[in-house]
Amino acid sequence: MNMTYLLQSSFCMTMFFGVYYFFLKNNSFFGLQRAYLLLTLLLSVTIPLIDIDWMANSTNSIVYNLSGTMAFQDFDSGQPKHQTSEGGLSFIVTIYIVGAFFIVLRDLIGIWNVVWTIKRSEIVYTEYGDRLINSNHNLPTSSFFNYIFLDQSIQEDSSLKECVL
Repeated sequence: MNMTYLLQSSFCMTMFFGVYYFFLKNNSFFGLQRAYLLLTLLLSVTIPLIDIDWMANSTNSIVYNLSGTMAFQDFDSGQPKHQTSEGGLSFIVTIYIVGAFFIVLRDLIGIWNVVWTIKRSEIVYTEYGDRLINSNHNLPTSSFFNYIFLDQSIQEDSSLKECVL
């Protein structure tokens, strides 16, 4: 996959999320929020695939080689005119890959903590098919698929437990 595509797609996702964060996050129409987030996810993946020729009169183009170098290419001869900016793109790619690695690592550690809590806890089944788990302060009161993690403070207060369930 082309790294330019990934950068353009990430830029689109960031812009769309910025609009959501500043204008839609406090909206109470959750269906609209969900539709917006799903639609913009699809748009941010497809927008970089659209080829818009906005420099139709130019006879030069900028070509990024696999090594990360940038060259101006003449359409008539097909040969690079001169090389500039050695390694600038590779630095951006390296930062992108390192950031993606840490995000995936953080998510895997979080999933491991949830699975570990499920494995070592007693599971109580509700009448609706959900599974209640006492998290013992390992996880906040939350849910993960059909599992509902209850903090110890919720377990002790019956009115809060009723409200959560």
